[in-house]
Amino acid sequence: DWTIKRLEKEIDETNLSDQYEKNIEDVNRNNAKIVTSHKYLDTNVLNGGIGKREITEICGLSGSGKTPFVMQLALNCAMIPSQLGGLSTYPNTKAVIIDTTQRIKMSRLYEISEHLWKNLNEMMKRRKALLSHPSSTASTSLSSSNLNETGSGVLKKDYLDRIYLFKIYSQEQFLAMFFENILYEFMKKPENKFVKLIIIDDFTYYLKHIDKVHGSKIAYSSNTVLQIGQILQTIADEFDCAVVVVNTLTTKFYSAVGNASGDAWDFTTGNVLITPSLGNVWSHFITNRLLFYISDNKKIIRVAKSPFIPVGTTCEFFIGKQGFSHIPMQT
Repeated sequence: DWTIKRLEKEIDETNLSDQYEKNIEDVNRNNAKIVTSHKYLDTNVLNGGIGKREITEICGLSGSGKTPFVMQLALNCAMIPSQLGGLSTYPNTKAVIIDTTQRIKMSRLYEISEHLWKNLNEMMKRRKALLSHPSSTASTSLSSSNLNETGSGVLKKDYLDRIYLFKIYSQEQFLAMFFENILYEFMKKPENKFVKLIIIDDFTYYLKHIDKVHGSKIAYSSNTVLQIGQILQTIADEFDCAVVVVNTLTTKFYSAVGNASGDAWDFTTGNVLITPSLGNVWSHFITNRLLFYISDNKKIIRVAKSPFIPVGTTCEFFIGKQGFSHIPMQT
């Protein structure tokens, strides 16, 4: 069902932001997750955010908002202090982006990071004022000493130094990241022990051409996907990090409606479905699958696979100069 589930009432932007901070703080106190900057998605869909030791898939057609979303994730991972919903390893937390399509632009990362830095410092100031109030009953986890982790009470502007961007220009380079252990050896280095997020955008860009390169053997592609999935899950478990991959959609033909896969969605008519690439072999590795699409000029996220919420749950999102959010912003 592609009917958009609207929130039952409008909430004032300020109150929404304050409640978002509180909800994420409560969840992350016990479950260290990477928040997405979307209140409903974090608290109601992802059970606090993107989980470590899990593989999360972001799929959708071109222009649906996948790349802006993962860019926001990388910045949130590196920039948000634990007291404001970030990971406990802050201010050392790092993120890795493997860019296979050259869509990740440092200029755009910088633009989003500037807005996020300003917003975080405003939140820090409000928390500090709250703690200094005589009637404050804030918990010890929000003490002034914790808020001043960076030394001055103002977040340092060193966050882009904690985001590693790998540009991939060939299929050989992409496969070498996994089969020549480049990614694994990178994660093993002591200086990278605080890398808590690995993003691959676009995960399927080189995999979907692998059959043609190697003699059109479907078995080769399936085996490659299987091995890469195992490697990514091993890395996620061994180094206690989250893995987020961007997947594309493809068409799927079937003989009857009853044979349609549960991972396929009928965007068209007849016996053609649009479904995530890489098939069922890959689906077994992912914990969450979020489908990004546009309907009636609204950007929508649909839950396609999740252990936390029924499949089919949807929420609207916005993308502007400030990045990815649940609140309309300047474009």
